Amino acid sequence: MSGLGDTNARERVVTKNCIVINDLGAVKNGRARLTWRNIPAIMRVYVLEVQSLAFGPSKGTIMTEPTPQTTVAPAASPDKGLLARAAGIIFSPRATFALLAARPRWFGMLALLVTISAVMLGGFLFTSVGQQAFLDAMEQRGSGAQQIEAMSRFVGYLWIAYGLGTLIVTPLMLLAFAGILLAVFTLLGGGASFKQVFAVVVHSGVVSVLGQLIIFPLNYATGTMRASTNLGVLFPMLDERSFLALMFGTIDLFWVWLVMVLSIGLAVVYKRRTGPIAVAFFVLYALIAVGYAAWFAARS
Repeated sequence: MSGLGDTNARERVVTKNCIVINDLGAVKNGRARLTWRNIPAIMRVYVLEVQSLAFGPSKGTIMTEPTPQTTVAPAASPDKGLLARAAGIIFSPRATFALLAARPRWFGMLALLVTISAVMLGGFLFTSVGQQAFLDAMEQRGSGAQQIEAMSRFVGYLWIAYGLGTLIVTPLMLLAFAGILLAVFTLLGGGASFKQVFAVVVHSGVVSVLGQLIIFPLNYATGTMRASTNLGVLFPMLDERSFLALMFGTIDLFWVWLVMVLSIGLAVVYKRRTGPIAVAFFVLYALIAVGYAAWFAARS
């Protein structure tokens, strides 16, 4: 009990998350005055208190009200550094995107990913293996002998062109892609900012760069420009210029992973379900794969 008042006072007994209120007798000098009138009320309060401890608060006619509690502010989410965010995209993307939604950042991650991409691509084309693989890829795409011969004169400088091109073109492409996503989701009633969407797009690129770190060493070992992580490697019996081979070659495991991560990020910043966003992206991906395969198969 917290105290007793006069005959019109009420006693409040704290039982877990409620306070039982009952009419009791009078108090003199802060202590209960035991009378025949208030004995039944006191006994009833004690019975209800034991009941509430054993079975939870009673839902009878006894009045209940919340126990005053001190409001504790939730602890601020710990800030993640650049490498921690990169690891979070791989192992816990939803939690990482939730932090980015609250505090969107993109510059450091963009600089890191673009630099790695430029070094990987430029470094591969700097080697004689990469240069020959580039010329072989031109031949496989149906380029004429004159085009291949003309390119062979400049192939030694491709690493500069592609390296610098990656540093310049990639950020512009990501900005345009984020702008398209912002426009589409705004039309659908979304309320995220461009900074949030761009942060999601940039951080999703962690998956793409991880794929490059695996693919380019494999390309160097095999002497080819073809990625070794697409479905085309499962069908070596197909003609490389056939529709099916080209279509399977565009379905890369890292791109599928990237689509899933991007869908999760957009679902977090727009507070939507991940499933419908992922389905829309995969349908678009399939249409692009079919269109690409049909175009190059027709030209071969």
